[in-house]
Amino acid sequence: MNKRGQVSVFVIVALVIVAGIVLYFSFREQIGGEQVPAELMSVFDYYHSCIENEAKTAALLAGEGGGRIKVEDYTPGSEYAPFSSHLNFLGSPVKYWYYVSGNGLIKEQVPTKQEMEKEMADYIEEGLKRCDFEYYFRQGFEVEASEPSVEVDVYNRKVEVKVSAELIVSKEDETARKDSHNAEINSKLGKFYNLALEIYTEEKKEMFLEKYGVDVLYNYAPVDGVEIQCAPKIWLTRKVMVDLKSGLDENFRTIKFKGSYYELQGEDREYFVWDKPVDEAVQVVYSKDWPTKIEIYGDGVDDEIMISEAVGTQAGMGVMGFCYVPYHFVYDVSFPALIQIYDVEELFQFPVVVVIDKNMPRNSLVSEMPLGEEEEFDLCEFKTEEVVVNIYDVNLNKVDANVSYGCFNQKCRLGESKCGT
Repeated sequence: MNKRGQVSVFVIVALVIVAGIVLYFSFREQIGGEQVPAELMSVFDYYHSCIENEAKTAALLAGEGGGRIKVEDYTPGSEYAPFSSHLNFLGSPVKYWYYVSGNGLIKEQVPTKQEMEKEMADYIEEGLKRCDFEYYFRQGFEVEASEPSVEVDVYNRKVEVKVSAELIVSKEDETARKDSHNAEINSKLGKFYNLALEIYTEEKKEMFLEKYGVDVLYNYAPVDGVEIQCAPKIWLTRKVMVDLKSGLDENFRTIKFKGSYYELQGEDREYFVWDKPVDEAVQVVYSKDWPTKIEIYGDGVDDEIMISEAVGTQAGMGVMGFCYVPYHFVYDVSFPALIQIYDVEELFQFPVVVVIDKNMPRNSLVSEMPLGEEEEFDLCEFKTEEVVVNIYDVNLNKVDANVSYGCFNQKCRLGESKCGT
C-alpha cells in the first residue's frame, strides 16, 4: 500500500470515529454524571427551568421584602406608637429592620443571610411542587417527581440552588432517572443585602436620617423663634403636622449617598449627600400617608391651635415701646423611612423608624446583643409593697374576684379577694 492509500485509510477511520461520537451524543446526553436519552432530555430541561424560575422569583421577593419572603409574626401598632411590625408598601408588607413597637419597646428584626437563604429554599420547594408536567403527559411521557429538598447559597452576583429530588422519566422503552439538580441564576441579591447591612449600621451609629429629620423639623414647623408683633401668634396644630409631613416627604426623597449614580443640580444639593461611599444606586423614601407620630408640647398647645402670647402688652411694660412674641415648642416625631438599593433589574429595600425625641435625634443604637435578640423584662418580678383592693359590684355589694395588673403587654396577678377584700 502506498503512502497516499495509508493517508486515505486514516482519514476514513478518523471520520468514522468523529461520526460515532456525534451520533452517540445525539442519542445520549449526560446530566450530573447520569446518561439521559436525547428524547427524554426535554423533560429534565423543563424541570431545570422550573428551578430557575422559582429561584428568580424567590430572589425578587427576598429583595422586595428586606431579606424575607414569609409574612408572619405580625404585631399591630398602638396609639402610643402607630407602627406595626411591618410597613405596608404598595399593598405588600415589608418587615421593619428597626421600629418602636406598640408598647414602646425598641425592636430589631434584621434577617441573617442564612435566614434569607432558608426562606428562599422553602419558597422554591413549594414552587417546585407546582411544576406542571401536563404537556409531557399528553406527549406520552411518564413522569414521577418526589418531594424536593432545596438548599440555596446567595453570593454577591449569583444565587446557587441545589435540589435533591428523584425525577424519573419514561417513554416507550427509554427510562432515565436523576436525583440531584443544580441551577444558578445571576442576581445581585447578596451584594445588595451586604450594602443594606452597611447602611443600616451607619444609621444606627450616626443617626443620619434623624439628623435630616431634625433639619426638616426646624424648617417646616415652629420650634424656636421670636415674632415682632403685639398680637398673639397662632398656628393651627393640624396644619403644622401636615406641613411637617410634606417637608419630610419632599426632602427625604432627595437624600443620596456618595457615589456616581446621580448628578447634582447645584452645590447646595451637596447637603443631601451623606458621606458614605456606595457603588449602587440608593434612595430613601417617606410618604406622608404612612403611619407617623407627631406630638407637640409647650404652653398654649392643644389639638386645635398652638398659641404664644405677646410680651410688652402687659400693664407696666409699655415703657419698652414695642411688643414681641417668643415661642418654644417641643416635638416628638417618629416616622418610617424605606431605604432602597436598586438597579434597572433588581431591588432590595428595608424600612426603619426614624425617631426624633424632644427636638433631638434619638440616642445612637449600638447593641451588644445579636441582631433581633432582646433581653426580656419581667415586670411581675418587682413587687415592692402590699396593697389592699376592695371590689364591689354595681350595687356596691362586696364581691370576690381575681385581681391582676396590666402594663403594656404584661399582666401580673395580684391575688384573689375574699369577702370583697
